[in-house]
Amino acid sequence: MLRSVESSIEFEKFRRNWSENELNETLFTKAFETQHNAFLNADP
Repeated sequence: MLRSVESSIEFEKFRRNWSENELNETLFTKAFETQHNAFLNADP
């Protein structure tokens, strides 16, 4: 019983870290694309 609780907690931690990384990557990509587009559009 204790074993399964332990692995559930580990899994939850893993899942949470993964979602946070996923979110950060998405935000980073969006920011990068925005910068990139602004740079392209600034070209006279």
